[in-house]
This record gives sequence, C-alpha cells and structure tokens, in this order.
Amino acid sequence: MTLRSSTLLLAALATAASVAVPTVAAADGMYVGVAGTLAHTKVDTTSLQAAGFSGSVTEWGVGGTVFVGSTLSELGGGSALAAEVGYLSSKAASRDMTYLGGPVTGDINVSGLTAAVLYRFASGMFLKVGAASITAKESLEAPAAGLSSTDSTKSTSPLWGIGFDWMANQQFGVRLEIGGLTAVKDSFDTNNTVSLANLGLLFRF
Repeated sequence: MTLRSSTLLLAALATAASVAVPTVAAADGMYVGVAGTLAHTKVDTTSLQAAGFSGSVTEWGVGGTVFVGSTLSELGGGSALAAEVGYLSSKAASRDMTYLGGPVTGDINVSGLTAAVLYRFASGMFLKVGAASITAKESLEAPAAGLSSTDSTKSTSPLWGIGFDWMANQQFGVRLEIGGLTAVKDSFDTNNTVSLANLGLLFRF
C-alpha cells in the first residue's frame, strides 16, 4: 500500500478557519488536544485482480488523534520550541470486492504512539518532526474462497507535519494540520507512506 494526501481540501479548510477564528499569541506551558483524522492510502490490488478478484478499494479512512504537549523554550520574536506526544488510530482503506460470486471485505488500519518536536512561529504556524511506533492491521474476509485473515505489523516510522493553531483566547483554539508517516511496514514487509490530515480542538493550561 502507498498513501497520498488531499492538499486542496486542507487549503480550503485553512482559508475558512483563518476567517472564522481569531488569532492571538500562543500561551506558554502545557496543552492537550483532540482531532479528527483523515488518512489517505493507495492499495495495490494487482495480485488480487490476477487471482480473479474484482471490485474496488476505498483509498481513505477516518479516525482520531489525541495529543499533549509543552513549550520547551522561547526563542524570541514570538517563536518557540515545543515537545508533543500523542496517540493515532485511523482506518486507512477498505475493500469492497467480489470473488467466486461472493463478497470480499476488509480494512487497513493504522494506530500507535507518536512523539515529536515542534517549531512554532509567532503567527501560530508550526513545523513538526518526530517518530511513531505504528501498527498496521490488515484484515481480509472472503467466505466464498474460504479466506479469513488478520495481520498486524509493527514498525517505527518517521513523522512530519505542518499546521496552524488558531487561538480564540489564551486557552481555547483550533488546530489544522497535514503531515504523514514514512516507512510504515505492511504484512509483506514493504515500506509505505501514510498521509494524514487533522482538524481538532486544543486547550492550553
């Protein structure tokens, strides 16, 4: 599986959010947040089609992310360095295929812990780099073929992101972020790239 992002959709969301939510200077200290997650994935079905499977794969899925962070250092000019940890769980794809006249279903899900360092600009924009301990879970159900399998593969994956925090006041804000994971292993020991988009709320202490 290979994953992709929807940049145009996020650009539209960013424009809407910048109009709807006032921006104020980010507060110091700790913060927590929760976000809805959209994961995009491209699944290679060549081997299935060669074996007689037909149909389609939905190459995206939804899930959620929770995170907690803290400012490490003020760098001057309103910028700061922060550390952040979180947990991600999202569907990345789902199958809707047929084989021998019967349905073939299954999902690809990703989940795991994340840890990152953020460089935050005075405007509220931030850049994120880090790593994640990710489990890719793949399920397949094909009753007509007598197939039923679930495989889970763990890997440590580099993590990146770019986003904005719009603060309505010193405590409450909205986060919009696009990013991804690289080198996510699947059951065939193949490296994959997972593209992610998050939209959620945060609270600063």
